[in-house]
Amino acid sequence: MADVEKVSLTCKTCGKQFHCKAPSAPGNYSVICTNPECKAKVSFHYPMGESSDVQQAKPKTDVQFGLLDNGNYRFRCENDACRQSVLVPANMIKVGHNKAKCPKCQTVHEFEIEPTEEDLLKCQTTDCNFVLKKPDRGDGIYSSVCEECGQEYSLIVQNGKVIKVTMKTPKPLPPKKHWSMKLVLGRFLGKKEYILSKGVHYIGRFDDTNNSDFAVKDKYVSSKSVRIDVNENGGSIVYRLTVERAMNPVYHNSRELAIGDVVYLTYGDTLKLGKTLIKVQKVKE
Repeated sequence: MADVEKVSLTCKTCGKQFHCKAPSAPGNYSVICTNPECKAKVSFHYPMGESSDVQQAKPKTDVQFGLLDNGNYRFRCENDACRQSVLVPANMIKVGHNKAKCPKCQTVHEFEIEPTEEDLLKCQTTDCNFVLKKPDRGDGIYSSVCEECGQEYSLIVQNGKVIKVTMKTPKPLPPKKHWSMKLVLGRFLGKKEYILSKGVHYIGRFDDTNNSDFAVKDKYVSSKSVRIDVNENGGSIVYRLTVERAMNPVYHNSRELAIGDVVYLTYGDTLKLGKTLIKVQKVKE
């Protein structure tokens, strides 16, 4: 049986080299790239080299690798026995660390996508879509405040480009002023409630001295274990909890706190002191 004549082609989109059966007559033809991540149309003239409108049979030397202008990413397989050119679509890429498999040999390729200036300047506060303003005073370290939510940031500008944006101490999102907050222990007939009015409140173990404002009967809880400061700030009420003593761990929303740690309370939070679970709820008017 005679060998089937083949044509060597290179996809202009992803750089993959492949072969197809030679046409039976001269003319212009097109086939689909065999790269499953690409599948672009590859046009060529047969016989090869007779027209300037030819898909070159030689490997392209100007194939770009890395992040492309259209948002796709192209890499060369690191497997020496493969060296396949692989195109990763933009919708499968994220800012930061990425992984992609070579479809031919399944070798995993890892790569980093650096965030753009616009990505860096987006406010990191939940549900805030504001974009911070880029400083126009040259290179340096600047402070910036989100005009939407008031969160403060530190910006580093180098060679006229923002290279790093760091959130300063997260601004607490206090409950609205017209709502009060209460601590709730237990349920039904055994439920115990304590309203957090403006001022200082201590929570801890019930003992003979009874030093705690909200005392719990739990031998695993320290006396005056946590302090809650209730103050007005900018028209809102802020509930600030500080761990004072803890012979056993204190938890805020399942996160363990150390002595001296500070958190801001909001509705729906939970506190666990020793074996006692306390819920933070609204006081309905």
